[in-house]
Amino acid sequence: MTRAKTITGRLVENTAPSVALLAPNGGETMAAGATTSVVWNATDAVGVTRVDVLLSRTGSSGPFEVLADSLPNTGSVQWLVTGPGTTSAYVMVQVWDAAGNTRTDLSNGAFTITAPTADIELGPATEFAPGAISPNPVHHFGRIHYALPRSARVRLTVVDIQGREVSVLADGVLGAGRHEARWDGAAHAAGVYFVRFEGGGKRFMRRLVLAR
Repeated sequence: MTRAKTITGRLVENTAPSVALLAPNGGETMAAGATTSVVWNATDAVGVTRVDVLLSRTGSSGPFEVLADSLPNTGSVQWLVTGPGTTSAYVMVQVWDAAGNTRTDLSNGAFTITAPTADIELGPATEFAPGAISPNPVHHFGRIHYALPRSARVRLTVVDIQGREVSVLADGVLGAGRHEARWDGAAHAAGVYFVRFEGGGKRFMRRLVLAR
């Protein structure tokens, strides 16, 4: 007599999510230093688990830089537009589901980023000061801009809410001009941090939020 057997299995999702980039979608003009929204619509049978937003300044084929990564599927993210200016900008949104399936969508056409002369982030450095943190909130990598009107010793650090240094981004003599440091928040817990700038006899703090 044959004994009854039970066979169990697991259904594996192999269908990629659907995603549509809604904005910017071509034809827009935005100024460096302004904040705009990147808007998308993404769905999946088992749920979208991760969204990355990328930017090309040289056309639809790239190369692409990361604007924000590992975002939840909220449908939009605020983007602080940065230079250099271009007439060939494209945004790409890439989404993943829990099974690792992925799909992308790209702006339907090019949009323009302008670099206005009144933008302090792009003009000559006239004083020691930290500038924009982009993006903020930071989801993985953040860019910290700062200005030096002359060569000077600079120390740029990230500290937690208790004032403890968690990262040293610059420590030494740097030349005059505008500089950019990159902070990798992957090894740190989500929460509020501060960028501390010391240079030219001045000291500044800028609030930074690390989100997951």
